[in-house]
Amino acid sequence: MLEIGHRRQGATSDGKPVALAVGSAQRLTQIAGWGDFEPLASALLGALGLTFPAAYDRATVSGAMRAFRIAPDRLLVQSPEPLNLRPANGLAVLDLTHARLLLRVAGPGAAALLARAAAIDFSQKVFATGTFVQTAIHGVAVLIQRPEAEAFELFVPGTWAQSVFEFLTGHLLKTEAAH
Repeated sequence: MLEIGHRRQGATSDGKPVALAVGSAQRLTQIAGWGDFEPLASALLGALGLTFPAAYDRATVSGAMRAFRIAPDRLLVQSPEPLNLRPANGLAVLDLTHARLLLRVAGPGAAALLARAAAIDFSQKVFATGTFVQTAIHGVAVLIQRPEAEAFELFVPGTWAQSVFEFLTGHLLKTEAAH
Protein backbone atom coordinates (compact mmCIF):
# COMPACT_ATOMS: atom_id res chain seq x y z
CA MET A 1 0.00 0.00 0.00
CA LEU A 2 1.35 3.39 -1.00
CA GLU A 3 1.50 5.80 1.94
CA ILE A 4 1.86 9.55 2.27
CA GLY A 5 5.55 10.36 2.62
CA HIS A 6 6.75 7.57 0.30
CA ARG A 7 9.53 8.84 -2.00
CA ARG A 8 11.69 7.63 -4.86
CA GLN A 9 14.35 9.38 -6.85
CA GLY A 10 16.21 8.54 -10.01
CA ALA A 11 17.10 9.90 -13.40
CA THR A 12 15.63 9.89 -16.88
CA SER A 13 17.47 8.10 -19.68
CA ASP A 14 19.23 11.39 -20.50
CA GLY A 15 20.54 11.65 -16.93
CA LYS A 16 18.21 14.38 -15.60
CA PRO A 17 17.24 13.85 -11.94
CA VAL A 18 13.63 13.32 -10.89
CA ALA A 19 12.10 12.90 -7.45
CA LEU A 20 8.66 11.40 -6.85
CA ALA A 21 6.82 11.88 -3.57
CA VAL A 22 3.39 10.85 -2.31
CA GLY A 23 1.48 13.51 -0.44
CA SER A 24 -1.96 14.57 0.59
CA ALA A 25 -4.03 16.41 -1.95
CA GLN A 26 -5.17 18.60 0.98
CA ARG A 27 -8.95 18.94 0.87
CA LEU A 28 -10.66 18.28 -2.47
CA THR A 29 -14.26 19.31 -2.96
CA GLN A 30 -16.22 18.73 -6.15
CA ILE A 31 -18.99 21.14 -7.04
CA ALA A 32 -21.38 19.92 -9.70
CA GLY A 33 -24.59 21.25 -11.13
CA TRP A 34 -26.89 21.70 -14.05
CA GLY A 35 -28.98 24.49 -15.50
CA ASP A 36 -27.58 27.78 -14.20
CA PHE A 37 -24.34 26.18 -13.03
CA GLU A 38 -21.98 29.07 -13.74
CA PRO A 39 -23.83 31.84 -11.84
CA LEU A 40 -24.63 29.53 -8.92
CA ALA A 41 -21.08 28.18 -8.70
CA SER A 42 -19.66 31.70 -9.12
CA ALA A 43 -21.59 32.86 -6.05
CA LEU A 44 -20.39 29.86 -4.05
CA LEU A 45 -16.77 30.42 -5.12
CA GLY A 46 -17.07 34.16 -4.47
CA ALA A 47 -17.87 33.43 -0.83
CA LEU A 48 -14.48 31.64 -0.71
CA GLY A 49 -12.62 34.48 -2.40
CA LEU A 50 -12.26 32.53 -5.65
CA THR A 51 -13.45 33.48 -9.12
CA PHE A 52 -15.10 31.07 -11.53
CA PRO A 53 -12.43 29.56 -13.82
CA ALA A 54 -12.97 30.78 -17.37
CA ALA A 55 -10.67 28.16 -18.90
CA TYR A 56 -10.40 24.39 -18.66
CA ASP A 57 -6.60 24.50 -18.40
CA ARG A 58 -5.90 27.14 -15.76
CA ALA A 59 -7.08 27.15 -12.15
CA THR A 60 -8.14 30.27 -10.32
CA VAL A 61 -6.18 30.85 -7.12
CA SER A 62 -6.87 32.64 -3.86
CA GLY A 63 -4.26 32.15 -1.15
CA ALA A 64 -3.84 28.40 -0.67
CA MET A 65 -7.06 27.52 -2.55
CA ARG A 66 -7.42 26.57 -6.21
CA ALA A 67 -10.52 26.03 -8.34
CA PHE A 68 -10.20 23.80 -11.41
CA ARG A 69 -12.92 23.72 -14.06
CA ILE A 70 -12.93 20.02 -14.92
CA ALA A 71 -16.14 19.87 -17.00
CA PRO A 72 -18.80 22.31 -18.23
CA ASP A 73 -20.85 21.69 -15.08
CA ARG A 74 -18.16 20.60 -12.62
CA LEU A 75 -15.42 22.21 -10.51
CA LEU A 76 -12.76 20.75 -8.24
CA VAL A 77 -11.64 22.97 -5.35
CA GLN A 78 -8.35 22.26 -3.54
CA SER A 79 -8.11 23.85 -0.09
CA PRO A 80 -6.06 23.41 3.08
CA GLU A 81 -9.18 23.14 5.27
CA PRO A 82 -12.70 21.72 4.82
CA LEU A 83 -14.93 24.17 2.96
CA ASN A 84 -18.21 23.47 4.81
CA LEU A 85 -20.18 24.71 1.82
CA ARG A 86 -23.96 24.86 1.76
CA PRO A 87 -24.91 24.21 -1.83
CA ALA A 88 -27.52 26.34 -3.54
CA ASN A 89 -30.43 24.72 -5.33
CA GLY A 90 -29.05 23.26 -8.53
CA LEU A 91 -25.61 22.44 -7.06
CA ALA A 92 -24.20 19.36 -5.42
CA VAL A 93 -21.09 19.39 -3.21
CA LEU A 94 -19.01 16.27 -2.65
CA ASP A 95 -15.88 15.84 -0.50
CA LEU A 96 -13.32 13.86 -2.53
CA THR A 97 -10.44 14.29 -0.08
CA HIS A 98 -10.09 10.62 0.78
CA ALA A 99 -10.52 9.52 -2.83
CA ARG A 100 -7.31 11.12 -4.18
CA LEU A 101 -3.60 11.15 -3.42
CA LEU A 102 -1.13 13.68 -4.71
CA LEU A 103 1.96 12.46 -6.54
CA ARG A 104 4.60 15.18 -6.83
CA VAL A 105 7.06 14.76 -9.70
CA ALA A 106 9.91 17.28 -9.48
CA GLY A 107 13.34 18.00 -10.86
CA PRO A 108 14.99 18.86 -14.18
CA GLY A 109 13.73 15.59 -15.71
CA ALA A 110 10.10 15.83 -14.48
CA ALA A 111 8.63 17.06 -17.78
CA ALA A 112 10.52 14.43 -19.78
CA LEU A 113 9.35 11.65 -17.45
CA LEU A 114 5.71 12.70 -17.71
CA ALA A 115 5.98 13.02 -21.50
CA ARG A 116 6.95 9.33 -21.56
CA ALA A 117 3.83 8.47 -19.56
CA ALA A 118 1.18 10.68 -21.20
CA ALA A 119 0.76 12.03 -24.73
CA ILE A 120 1.09 15.66 -23.61
CA ASP A 121 3.72 18.28 -24.41
CA PHE A 122 4.98 19.15 -20.92
CA SER A 123 7.49 21.74 -22.13
CA GLN A 124 7.33 25.06 -20.27
CA LYS A 125 6.43 26.79 -23.56
CA VAL A 126 3.26 24.71 -24.04
CA PHE A 127 2.44 23.58 -20.49
CA ALA A 128 3.32 26.72 -18.56
CA THR A 129 3.47 27.15 -14.80
CA GLY A 130 -0.10 27.48 -13.51
CA THR A 131 -1.54 25.20 -16.18
CA PHE A 132 -3.35 21.90 -15.63
CA VAL A 133 -4.61 19.07 -17.80
CA GLN A 134 -6.77 16.00 -17.35
CA THR A 135 -5.38 12.90 -19.02
CA ALA A 136 -4.57 9.27 -18.31
CA ILE A 137 -1.35 7.64 -17.15
CA HIS A 138 -1.18 3.86 -17.34
CA GLY A 139 -4.93 3.82 -18.02
CA VAL A 140 -5.74 5.84 -14.88
CA ALA A 141 -7.50 9.22 -15.08
CA VAL A 142 -5.35 11.95 -13.49
CA LEU A 143 -5.35 15.73 -13.18
CA ILE A 144 -1.85 17.16 -13.59
CA GLN A 145 -1.00 20.71 -12.58
CA ARG A 146 2.29 22.55 -12.90
CA PRO A 147 2.75 24.75 -9.80
CA GLU A 148 6.46 25.41 -10.49
CA ALA A 149 8.73 25.33 -13.53
CA GLU A 150 10.28 21.96 -12.61
CA ALA A 151 7.44 20.42 -10.58
CA PHE A 152 4.13 18.75 -11.33
CA GLU A 153 1.36 17.57 -9.03
CA LEU A 154 -0.82 14.65 -10.07
CA PHE A 155 -4.20 14.07 -8.43
CA VAL A 156 -4.62 10.30 -8.66
CA PRO A 157 -7.47 8.09 -7.41
CA GLY A 158 -6.20 6.51 -4.21
CA THR A 159 -6.94 2.97 -5.35
CA TRP A 160 -4.69 3.43 -8.40
CA ALA A 161 -1.96 5.64 -6.94
CA GLN A 162 0.48 2.78 -6.35
CA SER A 163 0.06 1.56 -9.93
CA VAL A 164 0.75 5.05 -11.34
CA PHE A 165 3.67 5.57 -8.94
CA GLU A 166 5.29 2.26 -9.95
CA PHE A 167 4.66 2.97 -13.64
CA LEU A 168 6.45 6.32 -13.36
CA THR A 169 9.36 4.96 -11.34
CA GLY A 170 9.66 2.14 -13.89
CA HIS A 171 10.65 4.78 -16.46
CA LEU A 172 13.53 6.03 -14.33
CA LEU A 173 17.09 4.76 -14.24
CA LYS A 174 18.99 4.25 -10.99
CA THR A 175 15.97 4.58 -8.71
CA GLU A 176 16.44 4.63 -4.97
CA ALA A 177 14.39 5.51 -1.95
CA ALA A 178 14.67 9.19 -1.15
CA HIS A 179 15.38 10.30 2.39
